[in-house]
Amino acid sequence: MPEKLSDEQMNRLSEALEKGRKIDAIKAYRDATGIGLKDAKVAVEKLHADLHEQYPDRYPAPSTSVGCGSSAALFALACGLVYLISLSPA
Repeated sequence: MPEKLSDEQMNRLSEALEKGRKIDAIKAYRDATGIGLKDAKVAVEKLHADLHEQYPDRYPAPSTSVGCGSSAALFALACGLVYLISLSPA
């Protein structure tokens, strides 16, 4: 982590990550350091990965999903294909 945090701040971050509350950890990191959202997110994700590597039973695996946008796009594509197929003559 690029910013030096107190033990209390570090405990707050690690507790949030242990509970799977990454957004709370990012907010806590931003409050503690004053850095921007993107940099705080990167720092917290690195911390989460490090903690998971050291204590895999205590910290859940960091999420690798890309969000629901990909699922929504795939669903829209499938609906479009079904529509096009239904228009073609039998």
